[in-house]
Amino acid sequence: MKLMTLSQKLVGAALKASPLALVVTCLLAMSPMAVAQQMEWTTPPLQEHRAVVGSAGGSVKDPQALSVTIPTSTFSHVATKDGKTYTSTIVGTNPFDPSGLNPLSSGSWSSSPPINAVVVPVVFTTGAFTFDPTVGDPNDSNVSALTRFQNSPITNNMNQTVFNQPMGNTQFINAFRRAEFWNTIGQSSAYQNPINFTYAPKLTITGAPLTVFHLPIPGTTLYRDLGTLPPGQLQAFLESAVIPSLQSEGVIGPKEFVIFLFHNVVQAPPTLPLTLVTAGYHGAVGKPVQTYAVVDWDTTSLIGAPDATVASHEIAEWMDDPLGTNLAPAWGYLGEFPTSCSNLWESGDPMTGYLMPTTYIVPTDPLKYPYHLQELAYFSFFFNSPTDPSVGASYYIYKDGTYTMGQHGFQAANVCPPGGLAPFGGKW
Repeated sequence: MKLMTLSQKLVGAALKASPLALVVTCLLAMSPMAVAQQMEWTTPPLQEHRAVVGSAGGSVKDPQALSVTIPTSTFSHVATKDGKTYTSTIVGTNPFDPSGLNPLSSGSWSSSPPINAVVVPVVFTTGAFTFDPTVGDPNDSNVSALTRFQNSPITNNMNQTVFNQPMGNTQFINAFRRAEFWNTIGQSSAYQNPINFTYAPKLTITGAPLTVFHLPIPGTTLYRDLGTLPPGQLQAFLESAVIPSLQSEGVIGPKEFVIFLFHNVVQAPPTLPLTLVTAGYHGAVGKPVQTYAVVDWDTTSLIGAPDATVASHEIAEWMDDPLGTNLAPAWGYLGEFPTSCSNLWESGDPMTGYLMPTTYIVPTDPLKYPYHLQELAYFSFFFNSPTDPSVGASYYIYKDGTYTMGQHGFQAANVCPPGGLAPFGGKW
C-alpha cells in the first residue's frame, strides 16, 4: 500500500516556521510522448487516491493470462487466525507447489519464467527547481539516486542471514520471499524469485502542480528542498497518460513491473506542517494488467524514509500482492494504520516506520554506501493465529539483528478490532 513516512509529528513540529519556497500550479495540456521522453502534466478528473489500485479489468487469475503478464501464482489457503479460506495471487512461484502442478502457478521452482522490472527515472522540473534522479546529488556525495538504486541490495546480490538462517547470496526482496516461507519451502535453495532490472531513459514531467518547500533538517542548521504533489492527482496522471504513452513507445509492457523512480518528490497537501506524506505506492491498471510502483529515493532527511526504504517497502508489497486484491484477516492500529483496520495482505504496511536494525553494504558497490531498508511482515503475521507456528524464518517479521522476547518480531497481528499485536504464543 502507500508508504506514509515515519512520524508526522517529527516533520510537522520541525517545519511550522519554515517558509514556502515556491508554489507552482501550472496545469497544461498533454503533448505526445517524444523520443526524449518529455511530457506535460495534465489533470484528469480528480478521483479519490487509493494507494493500491485494483486491476481495472485486468486479471492474472486466468491461466491463459500468465503468458502476457508478470509471472504470478494463485493459491487458496486457510487462515488459522479466523478459520476462513483466502485466495491470494503473488509474483513468482508458488511456495506450496514445488512441481508447478497447479495451473495457476507460474511454473515449478526449477522452471519459473523470469521476473522483469523496468526502472523509469522521473524528472520533475518547474521554475528554478529540478528534481532529477539521474543527476548527482550534492547532498549525497554528488551521487545520483539512480546510481544508488543500481548499486543497492534491491538490485544486487549479497549474503543475507535472518535469525541465523542463511537466505543465500541474493537480492533483498528475494531473501524476504525465501524467509517469508522458509519452513514451507523446507529451507530449499531451489525456491528463488529474483528480479531482473533494466533501465529506461529518464522521463521529464513539466507543468506539474509541484509545491517546493525549503525546509530545515530537524536538529541541524541544514536545509533541503522537498517537492510535493497534491494527493490523488499523480495516480490518475500516470494511469491515464504516462503508462499508455510509454506502452505505445514500447518502453514498458504488461510483462514487466514498472518502477517510477522519483528523487525527493512525494505526495502531500501543499501546506505546513507537512501531513499525510506518501512517499510511494504500488498499483495495477489495464487489460492485460500493468503493474507498477512509485518510489521516492529520499536524501532530504525530512520524511523518515532514507534512500532504499521506500523501494524495499513497495517492491516487497508488489511481490506479495501485485494487484492490491489479496485479502487477509483484519489487522491494524499499528504501522500504516495507527487508528484503523486494514484487510489487505501488504507486507510493508504493518512495519512502516521501522527500519532494519543494521544498514546494508553491498560488496560489489564501489561506493560502499550503507543502505537503509524497511522491516517487513511475513505471510504468517497476517494469517496465523498467535499459537500457530510461523512458516517464516524469524517468527512473524523479517528483521535482521538481535531479538529479545517481547519485541514485535515475535508476534503476529491481532484481529482488528482491537488490532495491535497478539500476545506471543511461544511457538515457531
